[in-house]
Amino acid sequence: MGGSIAVGYSGAGGSEALARATEQAERSGARLTIEHVCVPGSPLTGATHTGLELLDPPLARAYAKAQIRLGGHRVAWEICSGDPAAELVHTSVGAHLLVIGAGEGGRSVRRIIRHTHSPVVVARSARLPAHAPFAGHVVVGDKRRGVIGRARTGDVPLTVATEATCPVAIVPVEHDEGNLL
Repeated sequence: MGGSIAVGYSGAGGSEALARATEQAERSGARLTIEHVCVPGSPLTGATHTGLELLDPPLARAYAKAQIRLGGHRVAWEICSGDPAAELVHTSVGAHLLVIGAGEGGRSVRRIIRHTHSPVVVARSARLPAHAPFAGHVVVGDKRRGVIGRARTGDVPLTVATEATCPVAIVPVEHDEGNLL
């Protein structure tokens, strides 16, 4: 695949999303951009690497771990403030793939999928209750094709689905608010 993978590392599911994105970047040779969205006025906005270590040690460790695994030249981080869904949609403009966590209620996930400029992988936590929709699955969708099963060989979502190391849920990506994503 090459190119670039963007990952949202904010809110619920950020760790799962980063793990999935790092794994995909390692397999494909892609660059990885870790996007963290914080509240307006946060001291993290514009932080240097040293500032990141002091203000958000888990984020600094996650960034360092991805650098070690992929090589420092293939990993970048961006910290911005604002609406997480809007910021991640903006980030998707230059990415070949966007990886996000499942969030808590799914509203942001649905907004991102409806407006994204790239295919999206939603990494679901394996720690969800067994009855939760798609617990422990990677959910892959590309709104431009609707259902991944119709994607052509070589398409990013199909590649992600076939290379996943955990169960994959193939879900239609629609514009209605009742979508399980």
